[in-house]
Amino acid sequence: MWIMRQYDARQGREARKDAATLRIKEKVAVLEEWHKEGVPENYEWYEEGKPDKKYGCPKSLAEFQKWSDQDLKVEVRLDGEKQTVEGVYKVGAPAMDKPERSGLKKHALELLEAIKKKPSDKKELTRLKADKQALDALTQQLVNETAQLRYKIIELQSGLDLAKVTNKNLLVMVAMLEAEVRTVRPFEPRLTGNRGDDV
Repeated sequence: MWIMRQYDARQGREARKDAATLRIKEKVAVLEEWHKEGVPENYEWYEEGKPDKKYGCPKSLAEFQKWSDQDLKVEVRLDGEKQTVEGVYKVGAPAMDKPERSGLKKHALELLEAIKKKPSDKKELTRLKADKQALDALTQQLVNETAQLRYKIIELQSGLDLAKVTNKNLLVMVAMLEAEVRTVRPFEPRLTGNRGDDV
């Protein structure tokens, strides 16, 4: 059943009540869609009767209530069905505060808060670019440090190889000197001039 979105003074009380509920539901459905898909870039609307007052996606309940954009056209899910919202209209605070609409009001507040916290595509792209630059810089730093460590390892390996060769040569020299000492030792008493018969 089609329900008029704009109030009509000739409508009965129930019809006006249904029209107000539908207005709120449509606004909530648009916010749900924008929360899921992102708010259209550069979206703006003007406060009714105040062409100098420009807004973007509503950020508060007061803005949600004032939100009026006859040219807005959004594909949404409303009452479980896919529909097109053609225009959103102002809703008064008393209409929002009716007990039967408390669930819609609560959901609207949750969506407004969630959309505020969700980064815009532009901000997200800027953040991702900054993250990529930081990652590239870190990668380059790690590549440089790895190259330096490889050079240091090669340097240390060369020093170790040289130390091994030097150690081997020293062991050979020690072995030769020990051999010489063994050949000289039997002649030691004669070389020192030690004579036992002089006492």
